[in-house]
Order: sequence, then C-alpha cells, then structure tokens
Amino acid sequence: MKAIKELLCIYPDKHFDAVITKPLVDNSNVIEQYNNWLNDNIWDEINRVLKPGAHIVSASEDDFDMVATQMRLTKFEIRDNIRVLHTSDVDKSINLFRYLIKLVMPPKGGVILDPFQRDDIVEKSAELEGVEYVGISTN
Repeated sequence: MKAIKELLCIYPDKHFDAVITKPLVDNSNVIEQYNNWLNDNIWDEINRVLKPGAHIVSASEDDFDMVATQMRLTKFEIRDNIRVLHTSDVDKSINLFRYLIKLVMPPKGGVILDPFQRDDIVEKSAELEGVEYVGISTN
C-alpha cells in the first residue's frame, strides 16, 4: 500500500477534481487491508491532492462501512450513500460510472483519481466522458 502513497506524493496539493474508485478488497483479510490503508495515512494523502469541495465516489460492495469509517477518521464528510451491487456486465458498469462522473465532475471536465484501481471500468468511463484519468493499480 505504500506504493499508493508514494505515487500520490508526486502530485501537487489540490490537483484532482474527484476520486472515483472500486477498491479491490481481499475478502479473506478485509479488516487488515483497511487497517493498513489507515496506518499508511493513504486517506490523508488523498485529502491533500483533492480540490476543496471535491467528491469521492467509492463503489464498494460489501465493505461500504469500512470505507466510510476510514473517510470519517480522516475528516471527510459523508454526504450520501449509494450502494453498488456487483455486476459482471461490463456495459452496465461503464454506464453507471459514466453517470457518476457526470454527477461529480465540473462541467468543463477535470481530473479523476482512482487510487485503488482494480480494473479498467472507471478508466473507460472517464475516457468516454472526455475526462482525464489517473489510476493507481493495487494489483
């Protein structure tokens, strides 16, 4: 996980307009994984590179409570909760993320950060919406 923090260090403060991610969680060790993210201060670094008022969309499945708790512990405000159920239909996933991008991005585009990239769904969605994308693979 240190790789995420190290890669985020290259970006200036307030660089990204939004975080849109689908964290890959090892269900056999989910609590340890989230504790590592907290201990490594990854969310603090994400907070540093986000513009004021930026949105975070985390399409977590069974682990929403863990993500929300981490965000609260690093002083993020939880404004809403949309539960995303797992779908293996790539087209439906891309359509969902295109919609979410339209909801949270400024009208003239911007830059999306995906700090826990697990596949190319968010990246393809950003490309289709004409939005710059930076993904950090955790695989």
